[in-house]
Formats: sequence, C-alpha cells, structure tokens
Amino acid sequence: MAHYGRRTAEKPNVAAIMAGWLFADLLLVLFLVGIGTQTNNKPPPLPPPPPPPPPSLAKEPVSITLDVRYQDILAGGEARRQAVAEVRGQVAAAVADRQKLGGERAGMVLIWGYHEDVGSGLRISAAVTEGLAEADRTFFGNSTLRSFWGGGRQPKSRVMLEIYVLK
Repeated sequence: MAHYGRRTAEKPNVAAIMAGWLFADLLLVLFLVGIGTQTNNKPPPLPPPPPPPPPSLAKEPVSITLDVRYQDILAGGEARRQAVAEVRGQVAAAVADRQKLGGERAGMVLIWGYHEDVGSGLRISAAVTEGLAEADRTFFGNSTLRSFWGGGRQPKSRVMLEIYVLK
C-alpha cells in the first residue's frame, strides 16, 4: 500500500553512498591520469647544426715572384706610381686563378723586397704592399700584409710574395 504524503523514516543505505563516492573518485583519478599521459605528437626539435669551423691559414704559402722597376719605386713621384701600377697588373694576373692558389681569399701575405740596402728593400716591399689591395680587393681585402727585407740574395728587380690562403 502506498503512503502518499507521509514520510517514512528509512535508514540510508551507507554502502550505496560509499560506492557512489568511490566511483566519482575513480573517475576523477582516471581523468587526471588520462590528461597527464597525453603526448604532443610533434617530434622534439632537432638541435641546430654545428657552426662551420672558422677559416684557417694554409700550412704552405703560394709563392709569386714579381718583376719590379726598383729604381722607379725608389725614385718616387710619377715613376713610382707607374711602377706600382705595373706591379698591380702582375698581381691581378697572378691571383686571377683562385683554383691554382687553393683558396678564395688571402689570409696573410709576406712581401719580400730584395736590395743590398735594408731601407731600400723595405721601401720596395712597402710600395708593393700598397698596390696589393688595389690589385684585387676581394682576394686581399682583409688579409694581413707584412713587408720584409729579403736581403741581397735575389736580383734587385724581384719581389717575392708568400701568400697564405684561407682554407
């Protein structure tokens, strides 16, 4: 018989209540585990490639012998300018073939001026040094240029270039 409108005092089912809370806690734990195990499907970024090694000087120089009019270089004035222009032309022709030189740029150039007199030998090599950068700015642009006296062993009309190219 149904009791409409009357309240009955029934004892609550504790096992059913505990099972409900246990089920809710289990769903919460499974949800958190599911979220925590989600992976990003993107592969990890690759490390950047190592930078190229810095250029280094060749161990052996490329030697170029130039014919110079040393009297005109030592005399100065217009004769010196013309002699240096001739040297620039010789240098430009000598460094035109980069494959033969073994590199695209000079790293260091030693210029040996030959004369019995130290001062004259240094002035000759300094004049050639001035003309190198103008002969080929791409090849000699940032290279170290050093003038030296080569002694009186060679003919005075010769200047020796020792070019250490960058590898």
